[in-house]
Amino acid sequence: MKKLILIILLSCFIGNVSAEEYTNYSDFGPFTENKIEADTLTDVKIERRYKYYKYIKQLGPYGQDSNNQYKYLDKNDYIYTNFTDYKEEKPEEKENRVVEEKIFYQYLKVGPIDEVEIIADSEAVIENLKLYENNTLLNYEIINDKFGSLEKNNKIILRLNKEVELDNLKYQITSGGNSEDLYKYTLNFKGKGVIYQSIESSTIGNYTISFKNSIFAYINYYDYFSEEKLETSKSLKFVKEVLKYRYKDKLYRLYNLEKEYYQEYLNRPYQDYIYKDENLYKDFYSKRVRSLITNEKVKVPNTDSPKTNSKLSHKNEKNALDYFNLIYTITVLVIIILVLSKHYQNKKRCVKVKKVMLC
Repeated sequence: MKKLILIILLSCFIGNVSAEEYTNYSDFGPFTENKIEADTLTDVKIERRYKYYKYIKQLGPYGQDSNNQYKYLDKNDYIYTNFTDYKEEKPEEKENRVVEEKIFYQYLKVGPIDEVEIIADSEAVIENLKLYENNTLLNYEIINDKFGSLEKNNKIILRLNKEVELDNLKYQITSGGNSEDLYKYTLNFKGKGVIYQSIESSTIGNYTISFKNSIFAYINYYDYFSEEKLETSKSLKFVKEVLKYRYKDKLYRLYNLEKEYYQEYLNRPYQDYIYKDENLYKDFYSKRVRSLITNEKVKVPNTDSPKTNSKLSHKNEKNALDYFNLIYTITVLVIIILVLSKHYQNKKRCVKVKKVMLC
């Protein structure tokens, strides 16, 4: 009897288990940012996507080294500076510096003049001063005072319309007044403010004299360097050969790198956006579904159907399953009661028979 009851209970359990059968899962639907929870009818796939970016060059000037403002050098983009002027001092040796050296010839040179001063050393009458460059009359502008009677220390300044070498210059001065008078004056021949020749002279009144400047001494010289040897003269004296240097530097393009992010989250690199930012990500969800098989024909829900319809479908399937289990359980219980009743009746009959036999 106990075995019979055990078999009936097992069949009840097995019947309940075997009733929970499912359809095959549907295909996974599209990914969405909305979170989806998994359950017995829903399988969820989670994909973590990241922000990808590329680098954009922010160009700066050309330079020799990176700095706080621009951190990178593009060695494929470079220029050279212009050569410096030649100098006697040897430049510092540096990477990417081109140094040239050359022999120059040093001279002492009298500068060209562009101005003449007439200073009266006594009372004087100066009517005119003519200047010639290789017999060509030169033009000039009177800056202060004027020709005529001059008091002692009065000054007339004449500014030439061009620079002239003293070796090629000749002057002619005309005095006024009486021939018995003697006028003293000084002629200063200047270039860029430097007096290169100073001639103290005198003349009688009403008289004209002329001289070549080259017959007078020069009082100032400046250093002049030539790449070629020059013929020396009174106004050009050779000093020595000098080794001079010049250089130019190679400059590279300076730049910075700025990140440009792709607008969407990605699961792999896309085009030039090949760098992944591990700190910027978002999880995306995709689901596939199945249905519980009941005695009735089950319709497999569409993964693209609205969320409300999916919930209603699951609710209907659960109600059907509960109804089936209720009917099944009641039936089994009825069978158990009938079996137990039958067994009790048989046992009671057996007891009666034994009493009759004893009598």
